Amino acid sequence: MTDWHELANQKRITLARPDADTPNLLHLTGKKFGDIRFKGNQLKGMTFLQDGARTLTRLFIKEDALPPALIKKFEDRFDYKFASVTEDVTSCLVRSMVPDADFPCVAYQFAAVEENGKVITGATSPNYVRDGMLEVILADLDRNPVPYYHYRVTPAEFEERIGRCSDNALVLRNMTEFYARYGVPAAQAQRFIVQQAGFDLLTGNIDRKRNYANTIFLAETADKVLPLNFDYGRCLQSMYNDTADKRFASGAETLDDELVSMYLEDFFNDCGGILGCSRDYATNAQFIVAHGFTPFKVDVARLHAELAACSKRVTAVRAELRYFVELKSQLLLGALRDARNQQMWEAV
Repeated sequence: MTDWHELANQKRITLARPDADTPNLLHLTGKKFGDIRFKGNQLKGMTFLQDGARTLTRLFIKEDALPPALIKKFEDRFDYKFASVTEDVTSCLVRSMVPDADFPCVAYQFAAVEENGKVITGATSPNYVRDGMLEVILADLDRNPVPYYHYRVTPAEFEERIGRCSDNALVLRNMTEFYARYGVPAAQAQRFIVQQAGFDLLTGNIDRKRNYANTIFLAETADKVLPLNFDYGRCLQSMYNDTADKRFASGAETLDDELVSMYLEDFFNDCGGILGCSRDYATNAQFIVAHGFTPFKVDVARLHAELAACSKRVTAVRAELRYFVELKSQLLLGALRDARNQQMWEAV
């Protein structure tokens, strides 16, 4: 029988133990947390969740830690300091959608992690890479990637054919061709790309078109490759910052419909998603629908329950984030209510 504690003592694995008193607080011991093979700005890594006497389960964690180069630029922007809140709020929608085998989605939960006395917020998710699978990233800058990464798209290609491309039809064609390089059949690729574009448009994800590392696949064999919808840290963006938070905390400002509507207009103007080339939101939505998009089926009652649970998770650890998580929740609900999004989802 595997002695997990001994492996942790040998610094071979990282154990995550739930705090006995504070919900959603995890204590990390063993191997120092973090794995540079996971790309992006946040520190990420795999841990083994120690939950009582039960068998340990793999738990993926990414911390809300900006790299030094971005700290000064975004130090007061809550969207960047607490991306984990956005991940959880957006995941409330994921958990409320009727599952689609052709459009698998990762769901994240807000948490805080303590390691060597330092506590930092972050997002957790179950291990989405099953035994026998590899996580493959669309493109990367590494000149000498570790052996099991096989980058078949260069960042320069992505930037030219996706990032700087202003034609949705051309972006869809190019992305379908990129997926084919990894063994995803054209019909499967196009359906996933269109569904993900709809999800990103609905949630205002501004990162997919700009970030070549924000497209991944789970590869089981050379001819069995599954795209995966993940990473929601740049959804539901706002200009919420330290100054705004202080105004809410003092009572000088309240989260009313007018303020939510103002934030929502920025959301719609951003035209998120990889098929968000037009500056007109409706034009992008029409293109997605015309290319086979299937409206998401959403259990609205469950969504409200999920958002309430999310708020409790966040405030149990960081009470001062109550205004920010409420804003994010209202932005999501407002996006769903807006007439411009009615063709993107339906209630069940």
